[in-house]
Amino acid sequence: MKTGHILTCVVLACVGAHQSAASDGSRPVAVWKYEPQKVTAGQSVAFDASESAGRGGTIVGYEWDFGDHCRTWTTSSVWNHTYGEPGKYTVTLMVADRTGSAGTATLALEVTSRAFMITFDDGPASESTPYILEQLRQVKKADGTPVKAGFFVVGQDKSQTIYHDIWQPKYGIDHNPGVISHPDLTRQIAKEGHIVAVHTQHHPDLDLLEPARVEREILDCCQAILDTGITPPKVFRSPRMHDPKTLPPALADWRIVRGELTKDYLPLIHEEEVIDNCRKSIRAAAASPVVLTFHDFRGLPGHQLDFVKIVTTLTDKDGFTLVDFDPDAAVAASRYRAPDEQTSEDLQDLLKVWRQRLSPAQTR
Repeated sequence: MKTGHILTCVVLACVGAHQSAASDGSRPVAVWKYEPQKVTAGQSVAFDASESAGRGGTIVGYEWDFGDHCRTWTTSSVWNHTYGEPGKYTVTLMVADRTGSAGTATLALEVTSRAFMITFDDGPASESTPYILEQLRQVKKADGTPVKAGFFVVGQDKSQTIYHDIWQPKYGIDHNPGVISHPDLTRQIAKEGHIVAVHTQHHPDLDLLEPARVEREILDCCQAILDTGITPPKVFRSPRMHDPKTLPPALADWRIVRGELTKDYLPLIHEEEVIDNCRKSIRAAAASPVVLTFHDFRGLPGHQLDFVKIVTTLTDKDGFTLVDFDPDAAVAASRYRAPDEQTSEDLQDLLKVWRQRLSPAQTR
């Protein structure tokens, strides 16, 4: 705090995320607000004191005490701050005007832990999905109940991905998913409380298709799910996050769910690396809950990941909160990837895969 400024305790009035201090006309009035109103650990919070007013009409300084042993004096009315840990914090703003008088405003702010949902792409398949479901029965939320995941399924996979060409001959992967081939398994996913959603009919890159083809890929997959007696939400995830350039009119009321890639689709990746990728995504994401993306074929014998270990590490060791998959929240939390960013990420993945393919035989 700068010397010469008088710190005065005043009566406070709070409305939502807006805090103001009463004044008798002789002191500055401290007024501040913050965004977003729901704050999570690791998320940047914008504190705005621009509505504060000095006795002489001009505020010359702002001192923030964020309640986490961090204090900042600034001449700017807006300041960003990040809380590293969840908890309840008492935030105090002191404003000073040209006369040296000061006014304060204080508010209790709650910071929650970063939350995440889990989703699985490219199922269902009899060789892998039962393992995924068994793992999910053991994955519990903080209240002790099993988590509800999102399953973005294909209607009848034609294996239109370069990963299939690499995985199958090199690593013996034989993954033939599809709702049409596995209607009972699709129903089992829903019976256990998980959300069955559209991932396209044949798993093509939607950004390469004309609108009419995009429409058929989404609606045909939706129909395949409906034929099992399940009504999916009107959301879909594009294969490899390659979203269509435009949505046809028939899909006007459909929304896209993206997700943070855990890189579990890379051959020979270890669980610790997958956990680290999840951790980085949760910490870096601008919105919470973060939607983590895993793949159904990681339930194949010989290529299984321990999802109980992965999730437990994120909750018990890292302190993140596991929540049920919710389509609306997932849409809101989805991060758009610019084409250049997506292309760069694809190239990095492919280079890594091809290096592994050209290397001597390896084991996970």
